[in-house]
Amino acid sequence: MIGSNRRFLEKLRLRVLLLLLLLLLGYAAPGGEIHAQTDTSQIGVSPERIKVTAKAGNCHTESVTITTAAAAIPKLDIAILIDVTGSMDDIIREVTTNARQITTDLHAIAPDVQFALGTFSDYPQENLLLSLMGGLLGVEEFGSGEDYPWQLEQDFTKDGSKIKTALERITLRDGGDTPESYLRALYEAQFISWRPDARRLIILFGDSVPHDPDPGRDNTPGSDDDLTLNRVVTQLRKANIAVLSIYSDDDAVANFYNTLSKNTNGAALRLEEAKQAPSAITNMVQEAAAAINILTLKPTGSNTGWLSWQPDTFENVGYEQSKSFQLEICVPAGTATGEYTIPLEVLADGENIGTIPVQIKVPQSPGIPWWGWLLLPLVLLLL
Repeated sequence: MIGSNRRFLEKLRLRVLLLLLLLLLGYAAPGGEIHAQTDTSQIGVSPERIKVTAKAGNCHTESVTITTAAAAIPKLDIAILIDVTGSMDDIIREVTTNARQITTDLHAIAPDVQFALGTFSDYPQENLLLSLMGGLLGVEEFGSGEDYPWQLEQDFTKDGSKIKTALERITLRDGGDTPESYLRALYEAQFISWRPDARRLIILFGDSVPHDPDPGRDNTPGSDDDLTLNRVVTQLRKANIAVLSIYSDDDAVANFYNTLSKNTNGAALRLEEAKQAPSAITNMVQEAAAAINILTLKPTGSNTGWLSWQPDTFENVGYEQSKSFQLEICVPAGTATGEYTIPLEVLADGENIGTIPVQIKVPQSPGIPWWGWLLLPLVLLLL
């Protein structure tokens, strides 16, 4: 009987000891759940803010939803480039006549839109090297004496009347041979004063093909600064500039415009009649502004490695869709106590359409509570 009581007391003592140890260790352990608070008040990008209280060494998953139906492009920069050789006369007149309506319609697409205008024809034949090259090749020497490879008629402006005035100043040029200085104009357009946070579009009007290679800024064929289609396309893509090509003439020129636009995430349209030009501008810009080729996330600042997401990107997202990323927040073990904020940008074709602050609070480990110290003598007695 006495032996049984001793065994019972021994088991009870061990159970109490185990319970006390679990209480102490459970309170002071560095692990535990991450508690997140989200604010989903913003339309278009949800949540607007992510708040996390996390002990070091823990991970948590949040859903980030982008509703593109409400995420209109806030800023739009549109550069219009026009071949001003004689065969483009009808199209230039249509665009000039309807310039005010065109800019009004484009203002309705984006709340903040700017316009620029550039023109081009060809390199003037007065350049001796160009004349010699033309003679050797047995073709007309590039352009005539009054031609020019590129001219910025109007830098970016929100005033549509300035674009109309610039269009009215255009004087038709000769162009000389069949190819024109398209690549030079596209190259120079990169250096207009594009806004860093705007969606960037070039509207290219033409009816011919480029010199490929193009002589470039030094007007000298065969030099290091010659421009090729591949080089110009690569630079446009790097600058996040999409080209919307509106062209006339036959299928002989279609390959250039289709290749250029496809490889810059733009679009190409062949006009049957010049009077289609104004509506073509509005329709193509509206479609381009309403399509996101690549939608992704980008953390900035410090501690960007704490965030990861799946999938990496969404492609070809329309403006009546919702896409959700699964965002994983992992606080590394050993992270110091404090509050951390990681701005998480939502990128549409490289442009920031919203930023979600991810706020992470790493609490101080409480250690053993006051009542733990009171229980400590009891634990020692039971040992």
